[in-house]
Amino acid sequence: MFTIIIPTRTDRLLDNLLSSLAASSPSSPYELIVADNGLNPDTRARYPSARFVDIPEPFCFAKAI
Repeated sequence: MFTIIIPTRTDRLLDNLLSSLAASSPSSPYELIVADNGLNPDTRARYPSARFVDIPEPFCFAKAI
């Protein structure tokens, strides 16, 4: 098992990434952590298996990781 950490603040890009990840590795065991800096609540609801961690503004990649 491995962990994927994704810092983001853009719903559209996250949707594309997570859809691609699910399609390309359906049987690989991984934990998904999303560092959330302003995502729409609907986006969180679409991915119940991901763990969302709120990060404060302004968005800073290094701090989100």
